[in-house]
Amino acid sequence: MPRLGMKYHKTTEVERTRILEARANGQCPYAIGKAHGIPRSTITSILKRDTAKYERRGDHRQAKITDEIKAYLEERIEAKADCTLRELKDEIHVFFNVDVTEQAIGNALDGMSYTVKELRPMSVTVNNDVNKNKRFEYAQKIMGLQGNGHRTYWMDE
Repeated sequence: MPRLGMKYHKTTEVERTRILEARANGQCPYAIGKAHGIPRSTITSILKRDTAKYERRGDHRQAKITDEIKAYLEERIEAKADCTLRELKDEIHVFFNVDVTEQAIGNALDGMSYTVKELRPMSVTVNNDVNKNKRFEYAQKIMGLQGNGHRTYWMDE
C-alpha cells in the first residue's frame, strides 16, 4: 500500500516486458527489482502471470434487473403507487421469468429515485375528539409535574 503523499505507480506494459525479458536472460527477481526500481513482490507477481499485458481482476456480474425490467417497474409504480416490493417481485417472476430479491428491486428503484414505503392502516379513532382530549390532558399533567420540579424519565422497552 502506498504511503500518504506518494502516488501509486502502476507498472506499464513496457516495464512488464523488460521484467519478463530479464528473467528469461537468467536474472533473479531481486536483481530485476533493484535494476528497475520496482518492489520484489511486484516482480514475482508479474513473473507468476507470465504476461506483459495487464489484466483487470474480477469481472462485472450480469445484472438481473435489465433496462426492460426497470421500465416495467417505473410503469407499474406510476400506475399503482401503493404496491409492495413483494408484489413487484412476484410480477417480475411471472412476466420476465427472473428471480430477484426484494432488496434488488428496492436498490433498482432507489437508483431510479423512487421509494416504496410500507402501508400501515390508520385507525379511524386515532384523531377523534376523545383521543385528542386524552392526549391534551396527559401533556398538561406532564408539563405541570415538570414545572413543579419533578424529573421525567422515559424508559424504552
